[in-house]
Amino acid sequence: MNPENQNSTPLLSIITVVLNGEKTIERCIKSVVDQLEENMEYVIIDGASTDSTLSTIKKFEEPVTRWVSESDNSIAEAFNKGVGLATGQYVLFLNADDWLQDGVLKRFENIASKADIVHGNIKYWSKGTEKLTRIGNHEKLDLEMSINHPATFMRRDLILQEGGFNTERKIALDYDLILKSKSAGASFFHWNETITNMSLDGVSDANWYRSCQETFEVKQAILGGSLKNYIWFFKQTATLFLIKNLEKVGFGPLISNWRSNSSKWKNEV
Repeated sequence: MNPENQNSTPLLSIITVVLNGEKTIERCIKSVVDQLEENMEYVIIDGASTDSTLSTIKKFEEPVTRWVSESDNSIAEAFNKGVGLATGQYVLFLNADDWLQDGVLKRFENIASKADIVHGNIKYWSKGTEKLTRIGNHEKLDLEMSINHPATFMRRDLILQEGGFNTERKIALDYDLILKSKSAGASFFHWNETITNMSLDGVSDANWYRSCQETFEVKQAILGGSLKNYIWFFKQTATLFLIKNLEKVGFGPLISNWRSNSSKWKNEV
């Protein structure tokens, strides 16, 4: 861990959690440090990587405010560790596979005061080509995780107030925290701008059923049991099961077209 590079309370802490991310971590780090403002900090939590990830992190020791490398029991534990090391008023989690949109941190300075949770859009890429942008919508949070966690600026004191990330959750830990915050009265603002870029190459959705199951469990725990939640679960799992099987038999382009015309997606091609 290097000495702190900030002398006053920063507006924003960007946190990256990584484990053996040598293929993408440099792109991620550069997207942050190339636009980091004086009133912002960058914290990296490495889970004891055994590849060249640490060497890359050390290349950027000067602009990186704090970093630590040690094993974690879960992603939630690593996220909570990052929050504990951060000192900013707001926190943004940037995955090691993702990268920030150019100039977005400077523009955030004019947006920060609008809400406890400011969320934006994610742009998806495949083979170097822009494909889709997912639009966040906090009005639908009672139904599902309808905002983009890697494009969400959240007040750090709110995260601490809600007890941090639930270590019992393996997939829907972000939804768990955000839905608890919403239920506690947190304010939201949708910043209609691309915040984060994400590559679809090599991404697996093999855990889609478990993701639906955890989303269902989160709503049951926080909002209480309801027929609406059961209907959502069966409808969602049936839809995803159908999509996965259609993709297997060659209907991938049809599915992509459907997504591009869905209200939460915007075609960028």
